[in-house]
Amino acid sequence: MLESINTSRLEDGNRAIAQKIIQRLDVLERTIKKNCGRWAWELLQNAKDSIAIKEDKKISIKIEYNKDSLTFRHNGIPFTEYDVRGIINQISSKEIIEGEQTRKTGRFGTGFMTTHLLSRKVHIKGISKSNHGNQYYAFDFLLDRTAKQMAEFISKLDETWKAFANRFCPLDDYDETDMAFHTSFSYLLESDKQHEVAKIGLDEFIKLLPLVLAFIPKLESAEIIDQVEDRQLMFKVKHQNTGNGLMCIQKTENDVIKDIFIGTKAQKGITIAVLLKQIQLGFEIESMADYPKLFCDFPLAGTERFHFPFIINSSDFNPLTERDGLYLKDSSHKDVQKNQSLIADAVLLAKQLIQDLAKGNFYNLYNITGTTMPNMDESFFDKAWFKTSVQAPLRNALYEVGIVEIEDSSQKRAIKSLYFPSNQYSGAVQSKLWQFLFDLNAESVCKKAHLTYWNPLSWNTESIPTWYSHQLLWNGWNIISYSNLLEMVEKYNDITTLSKQLNKNEADTLHWLNNLYDFVLENGNGAFYNKAIIPNQKGVFRKKTDLKADYVKDELLVEILAILGDDWKEILIHSAIQLKDNDLHPRDKQQIANAITKAVNEKKEKEKVATSSNEYTLDESFAKAILLLMKWFDNHSFEAGEIESKSLFPELHQRKAEIFLNTISDKENLYKIMRSNLTLREIASIIEQVDENPSIRENVTLSILLTDLFTEFSLENMDELRQRLQNTIPIEDKDLTNHVHYSTPSFEKFQYAKEIRERAKQNVIKHLKTLINYDCTNLEELTENVISRIKKNDIPITVIIRPSDYGVVIIYSDSEKEYLKFEDEYTELWVDNGKDLPQYLTLGKVIKKLGINKI
Repeated sequence: MLESINTSRLEDGNRAIAQKIIQRLDVLERTIKKNCGRWAWELLQNAKDSIAIKEDKKISIKIEYNKDSLTFRHNGIPFTEYDVRGIINQISSKEIIEGEQTRKTGRFGTGFMTTHLLSRKVHIKGISKSNHGNQYYAFDFLLDRTAKQMAEFISKLDETWKAFANRFCPLDDYDETDMAFHTSFSYLLESDKQHEVAKIGLDEFIKLLPLVLAFIPKLESAEIIDQVEDRQLMFKVKHQNTGNGLMCIQKTENDVIKDIFIGTKAQKGITIAVLLKQIQLGFEIESMADYPKLFCDFPLAGTERFHFPFIINSSDFNPLTERDGLYLKDSSHKDVQKNQSLIADAVLLAKQLIQDLAKGNFYNLYNITGTTMPNMDESFFDKAWFKTSVQAPLRNALYEVGIVEIEDSSQKRAIKSLYFPSNQYSGAVQSKLWQFLFDLNAESVCKKAHLTYWNPLSWNTESIPTWYSHQLLWNGWNIISYSNLLEMVEKYNDITTLSKQLNKNEADTLHWLNNLYDFVLENGNGAFYNKAIIPNQKGVFRKKTDLKADYVKDELLVEILAILGDDWKEILIHSAIQLKDNDLHPRDKQQIANAITKAVNEKKEKEKVATSSNEYTLDESFAKAILLLMKWFDNHSFEAGEIESKSLFPELHQRKAEIFLNTISDKENLYKIMRSNLTLREIASIIEQVDENPSIRENVTLSILLTDLFTEFSLENMDELRQRLQNTIPIEDKDLTNHVHYSTPSFEKFQYAKEIRERAKQNVIKHLKTLINYDCTNLEELTENVISRIKKNDIPITVIIRPSDYGVVIIYSDSEKEYLKFEDEYTELWVDNGKDLPQYLTLGKVIKKLGINKI
């Protein structure tokens, strides 16, 4: 009976083992997508655990992948009896040996069963050491988990034990210091699905292995021979942590060597890491957004969603059963307390590492800003804890420290001091917003090439990875919209101040503004109308609703009205501004003419009141306005080919003489003028000539002085004055003294001189038009007797014209003398005596006429 009970007990044990394994394999099949990358890490974990109690021992592993199988080898220490039982009966050695869990991550427990996603047939080879004594044994057996039914599975379990016993051989010459790869797990691959699992796991292993090498000092190297992809890889630690937290992992792929740099910061029980790429200036931070953020020596699958600036590793973590996260909810539980405490330590390390990266030659720091709330199962994740203990302190650190690169500078600036285009806009709009901000202040925005990564939520292009959609933008950032941009421009108040800020000249600043208006009107009209950002004709910024379109197009009329007290430059839009939706109310010439007329009439009414009360004084500004208006009348008179003066100013034009005379304060001299026989037209002509030729004023003054001189020295005529001068002033060449002319002032002579000058001008021009090599089509009168834009043999020349009546040519004007001083062939002096054909007076003719032989 006792034997029957023992037999039944063994059967019950086998049935329990079989049921456990069948159920576990069934769960794995249903979660294959989630777990298909775990097989490599489970095998590596078991390899590492094999040397857990050997402090000075390091391990190397090798993976060989071909079309029929995938084999994992390692050179760890031999199996124990417990390990063999754990493999076949699927019981973790940690469950068998109490106390070992502090040294081992896991040893052939439920995690090892995930390797059956590769294959349910595993050929296992290794060496086992007896629990009693130092006897070693080699074993080699097939672990077959292909059975579906309970009875069949129990049968295969028995067959496995029999196979193990049959291939279990003692070794007499085994040396524990032997570094050969005695342990191997060879998975038979018989389907495409199995190859897919193999490839996914292998690719993940290759990607994350450098981090595992950095986290596990006992892992020395890893070799992968992939005959399917025709590649051979070797990973090993090139440089250990030397105190600055920098490690170098050497990756060799098909004889091509690449150094992978990892920055770390650690304290007891916890390490954080950042992936780095070496560049000429230092290191760029690599994106870790699609990396697992939590490692318990090996990656915890699915923790890519645990948004943290760095990767966290601790062998003290208490992971979930499926190693796809941590218990982080219900702080009363000791496992949760431990995990949260380790994460809190990681936050402190992260704040220190952020400071280090900001100060050093590290770039692309946007890759350490992922702090969005994790998208994790709330049954084991506490959002409130994460927000308070993780997210808030990390964001404060990132916000305050200089981690943002700016254009054309090696310096980095803090998020809090920069502006970022609103993420409600498209990428193209953000780019333009950035450019306007950069123009206003180059140090107020990130590098343009980095805008995509600092503000990715608004970019809908395939070039931006979807994992960036959770990265950035929390409260406190300076976000710029159309309206904010216009407010910034508005603060500069005028073109001059804005030009200084932009470091542009006025023309380029106006062009910049036109581009800004086009941009805003195309995309954000509402922000445009209530901002004072459009310059008036004084260059001062005004709101669009306060400006008028300039249909006047006459600066002199605008100036006249301004002098009269109504400055339309305040309300007329700047002439260089072009708005696409220019619906401004216009101001035209008739309106300004009406305003000028009204202002003049109002002024006259005030003068009447002031005169009647004996308080009237002449308003000089009013006189200036009237003088300019008279000038405008002359320029727009019928004689000037214009009719605007009468049509626009019918009232003022009719009274223009009266209005003008009333502005003259010197009534006594006005009376003298009025008593003369000169007409107003003649007086105006004289004034115009004096304005255009200042030398006339000088000659008049000289005439007055000469009159005084004649009186003082009792001289009768110019001959007496000349004689007096010759007797007192030595002249070296007396032959030239006869060629200095002095005018005797009189109005008759002035009139005569004017007439012969006009005659000479008309005759010379008429004559030149008959000459084949002269073209007078576009001639222009610079002064009364200086004509430009005449072409001689297609070359522009300037012609000075003087009368030569009585064989005398007199040069009065300084401007004429200045033109004659030009040391080139493009100025000619022509003379006319009213009788003969005009002559071109050359220097040779002058010398010959005067008989000069010394100058």
